[in-house]
Amino acid sequence: MVTRSRTAPRSNQQRAYALNRIELRRRGIPALERTLRAFFRRQAADAVRIFLDAGGLGLDPDKSLTVKVAGPGDLIPERDSAVLIQAVRVHVQRVALASGRLLADLMGTEPLTETSPALRRVLGESGDRIRRINDSTRASVQRVLQQGFDERLTDRDIAQRLRGTVQETYRNRAQAIARTELGLAEQQVTHERLAEHGVTHVVIFDGSGCGWDGHDDGDEADGSIRTIAAAQAQPLSHPNCVRSSAPHVTDQGEPITEPRSR
Repeated sequence: MVTRSRTAPRSNQQRAYALNRIELRRRGIPALERTLRAFFRRQAADAVRIFLDAGGLGLDPDKSLTVKVAGPGDLIPERDSAVLIQAVRVHVQRVALASGRLLADLMGTEPLTETSPALRRVLGESGDRIRRINDSTRASVQRVLQQGFDERLTDRDIAQRLRGTVQETYRNRAQAIARTELGLAEQQVTHERLAEHGVTHVVIFDGSGCGWDGHDDGDEADGSIRTIAAAQAQPLSHPNCVRSSAPHVTDQGEPITEPRSR
């Protein structure tokens, strides 16, 4: 059940904590964005090289599509997923650990560490999302190869399309991916840690007018009190979302197990 209440105004301490978390993510975005852009440039160059080295489409006498070696799985190999996951992991972990230190200062608890189960789970989920990026790129490559065959393009023309497709599919979305990935991971690990420390509800900080499940959702997020379970299920409202939260606690810092009612 989603619980909402506005009877307890957000304190300066809660606000500072939530905004500091948003600032941590904001500072981490440029570095992750650069990492993503560099990866997609390299991936595009490798795809073109593999395609041309393999002999391109390799049309057989009856003109059927028989890519010799350079199919989508060859051009975008599975090892690319591992490389990208590891590259992103460095940035996600850095922001998560910094966020953990903020929470430790707020709650007077031990900070998050690289071996913390919460961090390991969040990094695993982040890896699953990143792997889907290469799955999508592979599907785009398949479309380019089929179009090249249908239009009887030369291998050089197809190679140019491959370069553009692989490099542009996500390069122009690198900032959105970075912002969303850091936001999801940082929110998720924070909520897990709060739950470990007995906090059952959080106070939400979000953009003005932003809905809980989608920007246009009529259930406004900012200022509401949600259960940890609800916050974990909806850590962000949409790509580029800046949602943050703070533990719902008493003036003495003790977790409130049920939100105050009017």
